[in-house]
Amino acid sequence: MADYLWSLTEQQSVQLPQRVHYVLDGGSLLHRLTWGRGVTYNQVVQSYVDFVTRNYGKASVVFDGYTSCPSTKDMTHLRRKTGRKIATDVDFEGDMLVSDTKESFLANETNKQRFIYELSNALQDGGVETHLADGDADCLIVRTALRKAEEEPTAVIGQDTDLLVLLLFHIKPKHFDVFFASGAKVWDIKAAQAALGADICANILFGHAIGGCDTTSSLFSIGKREPLLQLKNSPLFRQQAEVFATESNTQEAVIAAGERALVLLYGGKEDDSLNTLRCFKYLQKLSTSKSALEPKRLPPTVSAAQFHSLRTYFQVQVWLTLTDEKSVSICPTDWGWEVKEGLMFPLYTDAAAAPEDLLHVVKCNCKTDCATSRCSCRRHGLFCTGGCGECRGDGCMNSVNKIEQEPEDVDFSP
Repeated sequence: MADYLWSLTEQQSVQLPQRVHYVLDGGSLLHRLTWGRGVTYNQVVQSYVDFVTRNYGKASVVFDGYTSCPSTKDMTHLRRKTGRKIATDVDFEGDMLVSDTKESFLANETNKQRFIYELSNALQDGGVETHLADGDADCLIVRTALRKAEEEPTAVIGQDTDLLVLLLFHIKPKHFDVFFASGAKVWDIKAAQAALGADICANILFGHAIGGCDTTSSLFSIGKREPLLQLKNSPLFRQQAEVFATESNTQEAVIAAGERALVLLYGGKEDDSLNTLRCFKYLQKLSTSKSALEPKRLPPTVSAAQFHSLRTYFQVQVWLTLTDEKSVSICPTDWGWEVKEGLMFPLYTDAAAAPEDLLHVVKCNCKTDCATSRCSCRRHGLFCTGGCGECRGDGCMNSVNKIEQEPEDVDFSP
């Protein structure tokens, strides 16, 4: 999404002014330095302090918080751990030698949280302002940047696209210039807002969330470009975005607006429903496809869209208020989430994958003429169909065509 936004703004990377207050994403900071071999934890901590003070002066650093409470980011954390070596809990002291790689040590959230506490204290002793979020730090980073931007030019340093999106929405004309530095690119936020236009910036939280973020699923084959184009060109799509930006809205209103928005994203007409559009797309793809049709290429079912819309609304409300998800006025378990075994999981659907009678359809792979009960279709009292492996429902003894073509008995008696 950041790359597409960059192309829309047509701006070049800018130079940061000499006098600017830096706000650093602590999570990104942790991964910027390597941990050498044969060093102590105190030395590692000091290397971060030296790096921050040398490059950013008396900056503000905001760290994520890792608590035992269920969070809508639980699934993201689980995905990031998949396939990674995770160190055991380390009750480390400052003069102890580091015994694990940085990656495996920080993959353990208990270790990471304790290291953040030690680093935060050391940064404060070095004159750096630090903040520790209750959970995900994005909202607190932007809230800190807004406060600083009321007094002086401010630059946010991080890698997360969420930060860019939040800045594009929340920065107002009253603020001093604000910049977002991510890798080699430095964004001038006010210049980017002017280039993108009010329609996109005022609704970008919705565009980002419905197209897929850490807490909402991405839309297969849609990507992040289409929601931005709809925000720019479609008044009807922007009307649905306004529903998601309304505080204390009803689930019914959110679900209805979400379905209309998804219909537009998948190329439907204004009066289409998801069901009719899904059927149309199925027939359209079936008539042109040379291979098996993958269901993921169709618009979502009404049930899946319902839960996607609820989660999108919850995320937009968190971003609008710049509060921790535990502090927002609504509860995630009312908006597309459930708690299982101490973790927050998304609800994907509450409907069956297909009608019950369709789920009982079987197909055979008979090498013979399907004349006996060895044919699974015949055994279940079904005719062979085009989905069967060999006969394809045509020419065998259990096909509809064969039975319809059987001549009736004729009585030749006088």
